Amino acid sequence: MRPVSIRELSGRVIDEAAQKGEVLGITNERRLCAVLIPVRQKWVDQLVEHNLSRILHAVDLGMKDEANKEEGTPLDDALDAVSR
Repeated sequence: MRPVSIRELSGRVIDEAAQKGEVLGITNERRLCAVLIPVRQKWVDQLVEHNLSRILHAVDLGMKDEANKEEGTPLDDALDAVSR
């Protein structure tokens, strides 16, 4: 794991780590606060390409579901229902 201060974190650093297959340990005041596993754009493209039909199907279902709703549930009502 390569430690990187949160102040030094940038797109360039993330891209370099992805190219090298490095895991980044994000630090703040020398304390580890996050772990970042960068991936190459090629890998993301392959994931999308291989799953595009499922992605489009999920988007279609979400749009149909949204179109069928009259009005959303207020957050307070949803939280009250969960707490009961």
